[in-house]
Amino acid sequence: MRFIKFSTIVLILFFGMQMNGQTIINPRIGLNFSHLSGKPTIGENKVRTGFNIGFNLRFGDRFQFEPGVHYAIHGMAFDGALSADSLDKIAMHFIKVPILANINVINSDFFRLRLYGGWMNNILLKVDNNNYLSKDDLNIYTGGIHFGTGVDLTGLTIDLSYEVGMLDMFKSGLIGSVLYPKNTQNNVLTLSVGVRVSN
Repeated sequence: MRFIKFSTIVLILFFGMQMNGQTIINPRIGLNFSHLSGKPTIGENKVRTGFNIGFNLRFGDRFQFEPGVHYAIHGMAFDGALSADSLDKIAMHFIKVPILANINVINSDFFRLRLYGGWMNNILLKVDNNNYLSKDDLNIYTGGIHFGTGVDLTGLTIDLSYEVGMLDMFKSGLIGSVLYPKNTQNNVLTLSVGVRVSN
């Protein structure tokens, strides 16, 4: 029942903003840098570089509702944790669905400075082959608080955002039970460029 009420409110806001303001399509591509928040029992976390591609929609004018859909690869990296002297990297593939509120601090046709925040939904698709972790060891759904800033230079967009993981990653397996017995979340910094297409 709560989900139905929430969905109804989101739909009302969605259609209200679409009727009273412009719609912007913002396809983008970029790099992400992920890092686990928890401290492993041995070794240390390292930053893992990945990439993302997808699009956001913006409904409204100065104040905007901004959902999106993205495909991203990010994951985990360990130094000295899984093997003696090597850097072990594990890549995970996600569909990411941001639900954001955006404000155009500067709102001209040629330059826009944006601030935004909300929630990022992460749906795990697969884990690349490795000796330590499989998809079955991970929670399929995770999420976190997502916030960032961006600029629109006429039709070009540049965004820098950060996702603070709020939901546990592991449900079983060697890494979850040995390296992170208290579990951990994934934090992700993303830098992306794109284009802005308005209706």
